[in-house]
Amino acid sequence: MTTFKTSIDLHSKQFGTQKKFMEKCLNRVHDLYEHQSESLKPIITQSRNNLSVWSRIYLLIDQESPFLEIMPIAGDGARPCGAICGLGKVSGCWVVLFANDPSILGGALTSYVYEKWARALEISKENHLPYISLVQSAGFDLRQKASNHSSKNIQMPHFGSTGKEFYDLTQLSANGIPTISIVFGSATAGGAYQPALSDYTIMVKDHAQVYLAGPPLLKMATGQIVDGESLGGANMHCKTSGLGDYLCHDEVDAIMQCKKIVNTFQRSESSVLSYQKPVYALEDLMGWQHPEHKMPVDVRELIVRLIDDESEVRFKPDYGIQMECGFGTIFGHKVGYIANQGVILPEAAMKAAHFVQLCNQNACPIIFLHNTTGFMVGESYEQSGIIKYGAQLINVISNSSVPHISLIFGASYGAGNYAMSGKAFNNRFIFSWPNARVGVMGEKQIAGVLGLLKEAKARKLNKPLDVKEHAAYLQAIEEAAREDSDAITMSRLCADDGIIDPRDSRTVLGICCDIVYAQPIVGQKNYGVFRF
Repeated sequence: MTTFKTSIDLHSKQFGTQKKFMEKCLNRVHDLYEHQSESLKPIITQSRNNLSVWSRIYLLIDQESPFLEIMPIAGDGARPCGAICGLGKVSGCWVVLFANDPSILGGALTSYVYEKWARALEISKENHLPYISLVQSAGFDLRQKASNHSSKNIQMPHFGSTGKEFYDLTQLSANGIPTISIVFGSATAGGAYQPALSDYTIMVKDHAQVYLAGPPLLKMATGQIVDGESLGGANMHCKTSGLGDYLCHDEVDAIMQCKKIVNTFQRSESSVLSYQKPVYALEDLMGWQHPEHKMPVDVRELIVRLIDDESEVRFKPDYGIQMECGFGTIFGHKVGYIANQGVILPEAAMKAAHFVQLCNQNACPIIFLHNTTGFMVGESYEQSGIIKYGAQLINVISNSSVPHISLIFGASYGAGNYAMSGKAFNNRFIFSWPNARVGVMGEKQIAGVLGLLKEAKARKLNKPLDVKEHAAYLQAIEEAAREDSDAITMSRLCADDGIIDPRDSRTVLGICCDIVYAQPIVGQKNYGVFRF
């Protein structure tokens, strides 16, 4: 076996410059996300009620459990989105947590909370994980949004197309996936259906209030004047209506009750896996890439820092070299990997399609490592069937049934994103580095194409373009395209599961592998028709 030797010069001027750029990207993410590092720890308080959302989460998950937050910077950039979604262990069992943050608009269901909620349910269903809601919500966000229709923000769908999350919640139960709601405060209208549709409902005495119509709406609609506790208090629901299953004295008591319930769930037996740590550190990659992704990088530098030492078995290493494929282990978990070495050529597409089939035959999860400008274009490549081979790869990716986990560490442009199992291709998880760029093509290419079209139209109309105005037009397009493809824009708009520090990549992928291996993996045996 040939031992890989790194070629990264940690002391070069170029490495230092590129490292500063990566650190700047990370700082931008940290500025948007105030819950980083130390502030993620629970707030120490003598109170057993009115805890912060993070205190509730960290009291619930096991003391030694990691917490993998999903979509942490989702929002309009002005404020946090109003809910926390993530994965952690409770009573030794991996669970999905979805927690309303009552300090943000009373935990109201904004468009970003809606996206996070949908993703939490999806992760629970795909990975067969118990789903726990920490409920304190004012229901749908009723504020008018007519003044905010920017393409840089997610809009709430029309009410007529909402409700899928309630359907999904019932489907979890139907599929044998336990659901628990802990109601800490008010749960109004739509918020009331979360506990009502859960398998287990826990309520905090004198604080939880669940009703379809709160006292103000009830008075307006019927003229009745009723206080909140009589209308939908925890005591009433646990002793009279039967909506509540457990009446707890305070929030800490409610969280402990939840732990007891989870402890009764059936779970797969976990085993301690042996592995050898990688020889090289991910810290070495902080200055590895050019800020604009103009310089090619050897993706093997990343692979050997992600998989366990001496576990790698490369596939077709001398064919279709624009794609690196192989098997290995991450923290002892068997995985396959497909990684870009630049633009995708026909041979690389065929190699990757072949490898995906092997992973399905071996019931092996696939890690996709993105860094590509897409498929090669040009007359000779069109004639050689680049569309056909690219379609074969997308067909195989679409019909693969083993878990897909994507990491975008560089560029991911055009159909190359699809061929590498992008967001739309049913990944179990998809994360990005802070320097990642995702779009239909690079910003200069977008500006160039639109510029040529405008110039052609001007010639056809015999109307000369003003040089300065045209230059400003091209610059504006380039800047807009750059912002659209930026990792922060993508993650803020919920187009991935979050931006991670490159140095945490192996840990995050290890958590994902631990989760997907909690249930049996079954590979796809039947594929759609290929165009040979």
